[in-house]
Amino acid sequence: MSYNNGKISETDPVSITDVRSALGSPSGDVGQLCASTAVNMWAKYKPVALAEIVPLRSVAWWRGTSGKCGMDIATYNNLTSLFTALSGGLHAWGREMVTGGATAPYRLADFRGYNHNAVNPVGDIGGTSYTIDSTGSITVAFDIEAVGSDNITLYDIAIGNTSLSEFYLGVYCYGGTGSVSSFYCTSTQKVGSATSLTIKVEGLTNSYAGSYTLVPFFSSVPLSLNGSASAGVFLSANKSPVGITIGATGSLVYLYAMGNWANEPHTSVEWSVLATNEGTSSYSFTYSVYLYRRTTEDYAAGELVKTFLLNQSVTVSAGERDTTKYSETTSVSGYSQEYEYYLALTPTAAQTVTTYYPLEDYYPE
Repeated sequence: MSYNNGKISETDPVSITDVRSALGSPSGDVGQLCASTAVNMWAKYKPVALAEIVPLRSVAWWRGTSGKCGMDIATYNNLTSLFTALSGGLHAWGREMVTGGATAPYRLADFRGYNHNAVNPVGDIGGTSYTIDSTGSITVAFDIEAVGSDNITLYDIAIGNTSLSEFYLGVYCYGGTGSVSSFYCTSTQKVGSATSLTIKVEGLTNSYAGSYTLVPFFSSVPLSLNGSASAGVFLSANKSPVGITIGATGSLVYLYAMGNWANEPHTSVEWSVLATNEGTSSYSFTYSVYLYRRTTEDYAAGELVKTFLLNQSVTVSAGERDTTKYSETTSVSGYSQEYEYYLALTPTAAQTVTTYYPLEDYYPE
């Protein structure tokens, strides 16, 4: 028996029993087995429409007459038709069934090397939550499945006379809940020359923030964000739509305290609170400043020396860069050379962190 664990041997003759075991079919009819819906379309070696009784195994017979490796793949010559189909649920490929007769005869030998465990080489999306970065971009990535020689790859599938490896992977996002209802673009690299199946979506503004339905597609031409194509071939990437969210560019606010000993006896400290706001809107909250000392690199082991400022209110305007928000000289006692001293600034706002800066030593003028 040449069948084992979902695979039929590529070197041994194929029997009806082997195929029945692989497909889980009770039929003993060659035609019914070849046209069975249980055949895995991602298996490289399977029944395909080819007008030969005994095709040469030394050539790529498994591509079939259409070049689509026994798969029924709808193609479109304009983006409007593609996006209408994708948003209407026409995203899945199917099998190109053999029908018998001279143009697509039933051949049991097509099952030689059949792998019932074959998978789509384009895996799942890497993430569904994105934040527009400071350059106005997000990066959408799809996993690449590790497949063997008995599994169809994107290199194997030909659209016309062009391998899918020469196409560009793209994403179409529709049903937006924000200011933008839909958008699309492709990778700048062809599938075959890219090291990963990623699409960097560039040119986004905060108006693109919101929730979308995303579905990938292939394009014979590269497309920038919402770019036009005078000519091209477009098709689904055979992946189910997924829901994604896109967050607006964050308002990055930095608030920190820096200072130095004001005299040689180390009994007073000159210090200031500085702020930077890289966002496009102002940000208001309260904060506290403390003086700690420690003997290790572990801030948590620091010993509180004195509270310098407690619950001070501050507003950091958009575009501020290292501006001084507060300045003071504070007296302290109990200095010891055995310790390192540092200032800790603790904000009270959500999604903020405490900053730590070592206190500089005294330098006489």
